[in-house]
Amino acid sequence: MAHGLTRLASLLLLLLLAAGPARARTPEGRERPRSGIYNPWVEGLKAMQLSGVLYQRFLSGSVIPAMKAQTEIGCKVASSWCDVMAGKKPVTSHVREMTERTASGLRYDGLIQSMGKQLFGSATFRGEKVLAENDFFRLTYIPPAGGTPRKAAVFHVGGFLPYGDRIFRFLPESNLFKPMHDRGLPIYAMELKKDCKKVGRCSLESIIDTIDSFSDVAHRHNGQKMVLEGYCGLGIQALSYLAAQPGKADRKFSVAALMVAPVDGLACKKISEVFRAIPDSVQQTGRNLALAAGRKVPGEAIGASMDLSLGALFDKTPGGRFAAGFRDGSWANVRSVRDLTPAQRKDLAGAYWISPQGAARQPMPLDVIDLSSGLWRTGVRDGRIPGAYHGKPLDLKAIRDKTRIKLVGFYGAKDDVVNQETADPLKQIFGPRYTHVVHPGAGHISYVLSPDRWKPGTQKAFDPNPIDVVLGLHGAARSSTPPGQ
Repeated sequence: MAHGLTRLASLLLLLLLAAGPARARTPEGRERPRSGIYNPWVEGLKAMQLSGVLYQRFLSGSVIPAMKAQTEIGCKVASSWCDVMAGKKPVTSHVREMTERTASGLRYDGLIQSMGKQLFGSATFRGEKVLAENDFFRLTYIPPAGGTPRKAAVFHVGGFLPYGDRIFRFLPESNLFKPMHDRGLPIYAMELKKDCKKVGRCSLESIIDTIDSFSDVAHRHNGQKMVLEGYCGLGIQALSYLAAQPGKADRKFSVAALMVAPVDGLACKKISEVFRAIPDSVQQTGRNLALAAGRKVPGEAIGASMDLSLGALFDKTPGGRFAAGFRDGSWANVRSVRDLTPAQRKDLAGAYWISPQGAARQPMPLDVIDLSSGLWRTGVRDGRIPGAYHGKPLDLKAIRDKTRIKLVGFYGAKDDVVNQETADPLKQIFGPRYTHVVHPGAGHISYVLSPDRWKPGTQKAFDPNPIDVVLGLHGAARSSTPPGQ
């Protein structure tokens, strides 16, 4: 419970840092703290609303799961003992099972922090090489698998994301790039540098400029138009680039593939409900604190906000880890990575990815928080993305009117983070130039963790296959009409 309260405090820090109104700046262009006069009645009502939301999420994500876990463990022990009393197994078997389950529960968190940390983000590919880098990002070329026909190249927009962008290199056997690599798609991966420092200096403008300069390098290297791809919040950063530099983008890209991207954050109720309840005065107070702290938000606060919104606080506490390990019962005898089954490798790597320790490794720039918070609070109004590029508003209609780029959105019907309705603005603005794909049975991270589903003909295969959809649009885009028509 104490651990859950600590994580709740981290969430409150993030709420303090949520985006507010336009920022006053010094003559040198640096943002200055500001104050304001707020309606006390409105602020009071919103504070009550926020308290109610947080209390409900804390109960459902921490207290109730803890009670369920305690009951489940008690039932497991009692059931085993009843089997002994009924003569179904000897007492020695009961003692051995409970001892192993207890050891499994006690060891699970330590294995996450050791082997999970070692495994997470460990995918590499033969022949990959770095083509460019700057203070924050690195551009890596991943050639297609040997013996496969070379097809349309993919420019992957990586960067600042809750828990970090190493998720796309999750495991050698399970990652976002492998299905594309195996099907003959060259990949140009823009990724955060592991030693990325001074995160607060990274702005939305610098992210957009990096996408532009790195895609210049990739386009020269590839020799033809590419597919721009962005996953979750990185899809919004990809759209921000297209809106900021439509003319340049049109020369380099044929298709923009958005994977579970929260275009209109208001449709993502679990997260937007929290951000919309934040009083304006709380926003601005937190913003002033953030300016003094170097314009970055701690990764722990970001992780805590996601956990509270999605009801996963207890799962990441020591009690939650013990309960999960006790329930599984298979961790007692694991001594090295070689002892792990494929399912255990995925379990430990995934648990480390979304652990508080994993989240702490990735603070985020305030500009990215501004963009995300704006989406959760106001959504996309008349095509306007809640951000700006050197003072110029970002508008999806600039992509429609000044490029020939076709767009496609991939969403999972079982995604409890980003609902497919979030893409409605793309349908309204782009009409037939936007293709909307919903995969039954897919969740938020299925496109990364389920490589077999990318293979046509396999059980539960993605239908339609994302690669086939993208290649079809890429071929059609090469003969499309001029921008704006």
